[in-house]
Amino acid sequence: MAAASLGSISIHDADCASSQPNALFGAGTRTGHKARSRWVADTTKLHSAGHSEYFNLNGFRVKPLGEVPRGLVLEIFAWEIHDSEAQNVYNAWIAYTEGGYQDMQYYNFTMFRGSWGEKVNMVEIVIRPPDEHQEEVDWAFCLDDLGIEFLDRRLGE
Repeated sequence: MAAASLGSISIHDADCASSQPNALFGAGTRTGHKARSRWVADTTKLHSAGHSEYFNLNGFRVKPLGEVPRGLVLEIFAWEIHDSEAQNVYNAWIAYTEGGYQDMQYYNFTMFRGSWGEKVNMVEIVIRPPDEHQEEVDWAFCLDDLGIEFLDRRLGE
């Protein structure tokens, strides 16, 4: 509600923090420059806690912000990168078949265990409009209830 009361987001998007008090926001590209992922491979803190740099992506809640066009597409890319090479690349997408303001939705990836999102170390989420709305490079969204399972360090070696 704070972001909506400050005018940062629409009052229609005030349900972004499905678990109070906050949510993450992915800002749409407003400068015409494509956003670049930054990946830092310093795993010292993870290893000292007994964790691997790899994790399982279990699920998250997501909502595109504002009035969305029919056909908006959410894409999730998850990578297992080892020695600077992608060993496995997972891709999933969700199409919004109705336009207008959307509800916060939960996507559970554990139902695909054994075939999707296991032992990854990089995830990218992109929401893009359908072709006829390409004046926007990507679409702003909010993310909450991110579920990841850190793997034991012995499993990642």
